Amino acid sequence: MIEHFERDRLHHEAIAHEYDDVVVRPRAIGNDLLFKRFARLIRPGASMLDAACGTGHMLMRFADRFDHAVALDHSAAMLAQARRKALERGWSHITFKCEDIRGFVDNSPASQFDLITCVGFLHHLLPADVSGAVAGLARLLRPRGVLLISEPVKIKPDAVPAKIHDWNRRSLAAKTHYSLAVDDPEEEPLDSELLLRTFAPTGLELARVLRSFEIFPHSHPPTVKDRLAIWALNQRYGRAGNVLTLAAIRA
Repeated sequence: MIEHFERDRLHHEAIAHEYDDVVVRPRAIGNDLLFKRFARLIRPGASMLDAACGTGHMLMRFADRFDHAVALDHSAAMLAQARRKALERGWSHITFKCEDIRGFVDNSPASQFDLITCVGFLHHLLPADVSGAVAGLARLLRPRGVLLISEPVKIKPDAVPAKIHDWNRRSLAAKTHYSLAVDDPEEEPLDSELLLRTFAPTGLELARVLRSFEIFPHSHPPTVKDRLAIWALNQRYGRAGNVLTLAAIRA
């Protein structure tokens, strides 16, 4: 298991300086549309945790609603990118912690965060560890606190609609790659039903569950056509999509 997470950490250390260009920017429109549908559930509060924050795109969305935020990641290079963005915004209310998320969760007192975001992390875990990670994050929520999770999930290869496949094949993401040859981390999409079942013993109520496809713009900056196509394709096909996003609330 140590080797599994060290390989993952080294991968993110190597690609941190290009991560936004390769991963975040091509997904920006889709993520804007997606997380806008969850924004009303996230009320201003005292504290936020962005678990496995990467370069900080969830911090940039929600940290200004909270008096204090913790940005947690096991990669110092990824955290450096998140810290740079916070400084550019003049934010001084974020604490950056370079630490393994599992150790942080296990050693933290319960009921301390009003919002926990955890996006694109659980599929890096070994499958047997997913339920424990969800339970640990749930323990850190205050009453009425929100846990926001978004993860790739398994679908059949032929389940991607032809219109989405053809659109993405000509997209910016298809043309954008890391300049370095790095080993891929050990990760795989989650089983959506198994992920949903992990919430039953946590005491959290699922407030919203959405499926969507990752659909990418053809240009940078994105055109009006890009924005309309990404919205329209997910409106039509998203219910069977390869991304599951959910918000769960502590009673």
